[in-house]
Amino acid sequence: MNNDHASFPVLGSRLPGFHESVFLNFLLMCITANSAIAAEPPDPISARLASTPANSRPNSFVRDVAPALTKAGCNAGACHGSFQGRGELQPTRDPDGQLCTHRVPRRLTAEVLIDAVSQVTGVPEAFDGQPLGTRAIALADPSFPSNFLMTFGRPLRNNACDCVLGGNPDLSQALHLVNSTTLHQKVISDSGRLATLLKANKPETEILDELYLATLSRKPHADKLTAIDELLREAPSRPEELQDLLWTLLNSSEFVFNH
Repeated sequence: MNNDHASFPVLGSRLPGFHESVFLNFLLMCITANSAIAAEPPDPISARLASTPANSRPNSFVRDVAPALTKAGCNAGACHGSFQGRGELQPTRDPDGQLCTHRVPRRLTAEVLIDAVSQVTGVPEAFDGQPLGTRAIALADPSFPSNFLMTFGRPLRNNACDCVLGGNPDLSQALHLVNSTTLHQKVISDSGRLATLLKANKPETEILDELYLATLSRKPHADKLTAIDELLREAPSRPEELQDLLWTLLNSSEFVFNH
């Protein structure tokens, strides 16, 4: 053949209804659109974010959020965001704290409380048929006998409602913490935390710090140390005075309640 390329028709020329001018116009539109996109200036926010190293400055409530709240007046006394509340969001109108106007202290649940007492005193609770050291929250069912758990409202697990947890304190619970045999035996146990500290002949300041850290997760305040020192001097013996202190800490609201 004299003209080789003549045997290769234009793309699509054999398709019915094909018009080369329409095809060329379509290509021209695509080229024009791509040129416009390429020439479009970058978004200033995107450019700033792209130039900022990742995680160069972590978000901060004090630095990023609090100034905005202050500028909007949300921290003012007339706003609902004030700690006193306002209007319908006053704590007196929201006794249960369901509108997040304040935090309502709640007593520890029965299982958590007995486990906490056992951890503080260093004397694990014994449950029938369970290895010594089994925690109450790990019990498979509520049939294990325990006066402590019954007194503090152990749920029977026959209802999915949170109301069965029995979080409201009552007189029997207060009396149980004050003079129960369970608590007394844990406090005076020869293998407990306090007895171990006394056997090691630790100084009184170290013993006080450990008892406070074990129960309240903090060290005693200076004013409390003065009052404790006066009370300890009046006790008949060193073990008894520290046992009384440990008993007092276990009965404190700071230990018994979530706050």
